[in-house]
Amino acid sequence: MRNSNDSRAKGRRRCVRGSPEEETGIKKSYTSLGRAAGNYPASELERDLALLPSAARLLTQDRFTVFCAQGVTIPRVLREIGALRERTFRQVGEGTGRVIDLDAFDLFYEHLFVWDAYTRSITGAYRLADVDALRSEGCALYTESLFDYAPAFFDRVGPTVELGRSFVRLENQGGPTLAMLWRGIGAWLVRHPEVGHLMGAASIDRRYPDAAIACMVSWLARHRGRNELSGLLHPRLPYRGVGDTLARDLSELQTQVKRLDAEGRGLPILLRHYLNLGGKTIAFNVDPDFSFVVDALVSVDLSLVDERRLLRFMGPEGFALVRSRRRWMEAS
Repeated sequence: MRNSNDSRAKGRRRCVRGSPEEETGIKKSYTSLGRAAGNYPASELERDLALLPSAARLLTQDRFTVFCAQGVTIPRVLREIGALRERTFRQVGEGTGRVIDLDAFDLFYEHLFVWDAYTRSITGAYRLADVDALRSEGCALYTESLFDYAPAFFDRVGPTVELGRSFVRLENQGGPTLAMLWRGIGAWLVRHPEVGHLMGAASIDRRYPDAAIACMVSWLARHRGRNELSGLLHPRLPYRGVGDTLARDLSELQTQVKRLDAEGRGLPILLRHYLNLGGKTIAFNVDPDFSFVVDALVSVDLSLVDERRLLRFMGPEGFALVRSRRRWMEAS
């Protein structure tokens, strides 16, 4: 098996082949870097940005620009993203416990990030991968470290983009960053019109009491479960909590979770975004490498998303693309 630190032929992606647990060279090298977020001079980050092709710039609004680039092409930006991830996740009871949250997947996955030209800083980021493209190269997916997929799983789902490791810096929450990231995903989808599904692991952190976590998992499995896919994968460390809820819809579930949580929090923001797009849960896994959060594997079928939400999410061009795909599916 080729080690993920080895060079590959020019023009080919570096990728984890087989079990991610066996490909730890990159992970170990990043944990020893020791720099905290914000210690990288803006000029170093701007060196990476200056080397990117114009196609890496997805959209700009006022002082904010959304870029998308493969990790191996943005070494300084990638290290900053890893440091910001760890700092942001720790603030909500998550995180890896390492100095920097980077793993072997980060070099060959793409990174969607928002750059603030005024503060000369990264305000948030998302990690994504074209599932079919990676699998065709024999590369492992990040979610394979959480779930064991049967070969038929992706044949059933169809072309998919895997999303994950999203964050918005605490000082930028409440601003335009989250909306810009989602618009960036929409812009990415416009460039990949064959992709019809979003899929990702949405975390429920352990600051929620056990009763609230069990309540969420129970309701999601019952009312938003994608049962036709649940038999095609197995969580590597299944969530074993037992709970129940009489909530009839998301609004009632939100209210119940707030009552159970000492901080009065409702559903996790990312999970709520997926659900508002019509997302469905497939399985639940406990991640011991990430503060034992409960990961809900969520799938969003873009052809079923409410058109008003889709327009806001993808913009006019992306909306027209998905609507034309819907009409083609209805006619065929």
